[in-house]
Amino acid sequence: MRRVVNPQAKRELQRLLKEVETYQYIHSQPVLTAFTDENWIELVKRSTIGERVTYLRYVAMRQARALLDEQKRKQKEEDEKTRLKNIGAKFEAGEMAYGPGGYELVKDPRESRKRMRQVEGARVCSSMRMDLPGIVVDLQGFTAQQPRPYSLMMRQIQYMMMANFETRPAMPLSFYGLHPDDSKANDVRQKLFGYYEAEFVNQMVLPDLHMEPASALKQNRKKVVYINNKATRMLDGPLDADFYVFAAVRDHGQTGFSSARSNGIPVYRLPIHRYVDWKSGHQALPINNIVRILREVFHSGGDWRSAFLNNLSYKNLTSMAERLEKNPVAVKEFQENTRQLQEAVQLITEATRDM
Repeated sequence: MRRVVNPQAKRELQRLLKEVETYQYIHSQPVLTAFTDENWIELVKRSTIGERVTYLRYVAMRQARALLDEQKRKQKEEDEKTRLKNIGAKFEAGEMAYGPGGYELVKDPRESRKRMRQVEGARVCSSMRMDLPGIVVDLQGFTAQQPRPYSLMMRQIQYMMMANFETRPAMPLSFYGLHPDDSKANDVRQKLFGYYEAEFVNQMVLPDLHMEPASALKQNRKKVVYINNKATRMLDGPLDADFYVFAAVRDHGQTGFSSARSNGIPVYRLPIHRYVDWKSGHQALPINNIVRILREVFHSGGDWRSAFLNNLSYKNLTSMAERLEKNPVAVKEFQENTRQLQEAVQLITEATRDM
């Protein structure tokens, strides 16, 4: 069976290849070292040459940073090997050398972990007695994400759990919506909820893991609020709900909004624009930031402005022009990058004009 090729699609592909080749020719630094299938898909989605050149530069810069990080990691390993070798040599020579391979003060690590678990558990129990509002992570649609957003969101939740354990008082935390028949359920339990497989698990107050949907929270007439940046209603004043729910999906709030509707939970968004001047960036806050904001608002009795100023990124509250004014070096770099971008767009446009 002969394969039929769309002539127009073939010309578009040839033009994209020519654009990438021209970009590689005119840009010596940073250099594209690889271009994956995912990169090609993202490149095709860009509609203008300027957007495609910006994306190519973004990929090249990420690859350059990854290479630099790898070089630093290898250098750090070599320095550590040299340090340990020197300690061992001093110890063999009869000198007082302290560290691995020399003299060490050895304690039972199990006792340290046991004490840490007891402290974390006491903090969670204390917050439960204080009647703090519960934080609920809705896992509906979590395992259906693409590999990259899936892993990014998993790391966010792990960091949020770790930070919550270390905070005084810790917020009561629970998870809903992970269906037991999900093919990735075991993977989520092992990687996301690694605490359940840890030592001294009987000494820890772990987050509750529920298989039923978030609608089960409405039992016993509990007040439940779903936080989503696509909602029209805004939270304000002191926190008065029993549970605050948000989705563990990186899709700018679409899955969370539909999950809230299907579970019959009222949807609200954080009152960011009411209390601070948001100037740049998308308002999809990391999970840990949301938890910290809610914690501060609860303890302050409704001081949203202070909670936002303490937990929002500086770049979200300042424009690009304001950040450049405070950094003359960055202004020159920005102007040079803009000049290079315009020059690259012009050269690539001329190179592909007849294609």
